Amino acid sequence: VEVASGGKTQNYVINIVRTRSLSALTASMGNQVLTISPAFKNSIFEYTVDVPESAASVTVNPTAYGAYAEGYEVKVQGEAINEGKAKEVVLTGAKTAIDILVYHKDGTQGSYTLTVDRVAESRVTFKTTPENALVYLVDSNGVRIPADSNGQYTLLSGNEYTYTITAA
Repeated sequence: VEVASGGKTQNYVINIVRTRSLSALTASMGNQVLTISPAFKNSIFEYTVDVPESAASVTVNPTAYGAYAEGYEVKVQGEAINEGKAKEVVLTGAKTAIDILVYHKDGTQGSYTLTVDRVAESRVTFKTTPENALVYLVDSNGVRIPADSNGQYTLLSGNEYTYTITAA
């Protein structure tokens, strides 16, 4: 860039460094999609998610902003994953930091961290009359909490829940 002022010309060089980013990041445990916080936005690089203290692993599914065919690569905990594939990560303690790196063949990169917090859990069973009444339980983010095969719901300490019971 060339700028003139008072008869003098000054030249400036502007270097633009592009940080490579994700277009999506999800985490799940079995069939249950987990709620990451804050909600994903490619310009936010630090996330957390709560899981029951009994959880052994979570599955992380990062999606690069560009196609892998265009020179992108994503690594989770240092291991490259294929486009559209998820990576199961074993949890190692009360908090596990999962590093997600986005690389491009031109040498630019970006990094994200998903911290998984194991929190105390409570198991709840609803006794309803009539017995075939339907229970609809959601967390504070509006995500439905399904019952397990025994009809029990797993609630995480520190979270708020709302339930609705309907009968035909």
